Amino acid sequence: MLLSSKPRRLKSALLCLALGLCGCGAEQYETRLKQSKDYFNYLDKIEQNLAVKWTDGRVVELLRVPKQFMAIPAPLPVKNEEGQEELPAVDPRQPNYLNLLFPTAELIGAWEAPFGVVAADGSADTRTAYIYVLSNYWKFATEDNAEALKFIGATVQLVGDALEEHLPPEKLERPDLELHPKRGKYLPESSYNVYTFPPKPITLRSTERETTVNYTFTMYAKQNGNIQAIVLVVLPDNISSQEKLVERIPMMLEHFQITRTEPKPSQGGAQQGPAQNSPVGF
Repeated sequence: MLLSSKPRRLKSALLCLALGLCGCGAEQYETRLKQSKDYFNYLDKIEQNLAVKWTDGRVVELLRVPKQFMAIPAPLPVKNEEGQEELPAVDPRQPNYLNLLFPTAELIGAWEAPFGVVAADGSADTRTAYIYVLSNYWKFATEDNAEALKFIGATVQLVGDALEEHLPPEKLERPDLELHPKRGKYLPESSYNVYTFPPKPITLRSTERETTVNYTFTMYAKQNGNIQAIVLVVLPDNISSQEKLVERIPMMLEHFQITRTEPKPSQGGAQQGPAQNSPVGF
């Protein structure tokens, strides 16, 4: 009887082991299924909130702005009297609501979107929000590296001059730091220095009336090697929460990637500024 009980105990042990392994396999399957579901939900959320992928072909490898925003086309070169191509004097991407002019070679792209807001007098109004992408990329083709690396500080100064409101020294030396995406997300983590200027009242005049609305200028600066880039977000106050910009702007920053390859100095003669806007529909 003792000998005959050993095979039964061995079979029982093997059965328990097999059931345990099956349970472990089922648990792994459920975990992977949940991870896949979470990932596809994440992709669907991105598609619902951000516009198609965009690149300028040189500096910006990837950008997806909030879905409301449309790209402002870059000006096309025209031929002068000598038959040479040159950019027109007016660039529609430049701010026309403020005494602010970005260096042409630094302005990579611009986007705009209308939003309903409340004006200072309490009346309803429609105001345009803007997103600008700027970079020191082309400065490496025409200037020494030391000057190119001063780009972020120079741009903060340029915007401050236009707003007549400069950030305090401690904010320049120790700007706010944000990570987009946060650790554990599906994309590589990027670090941004954030410079936020106090609200600026901007008055628009029409044939019917003039209205004043406060605008907030926020600069998100990142670096890849020596290449620096800024996403400048210009928003009127009192945008409805239904526009989801509080959620969509961090998503945009998650989907902003820049090159780390500097242009060769010889490229500066061929092109003194960014390439044309190029949406990528995939």
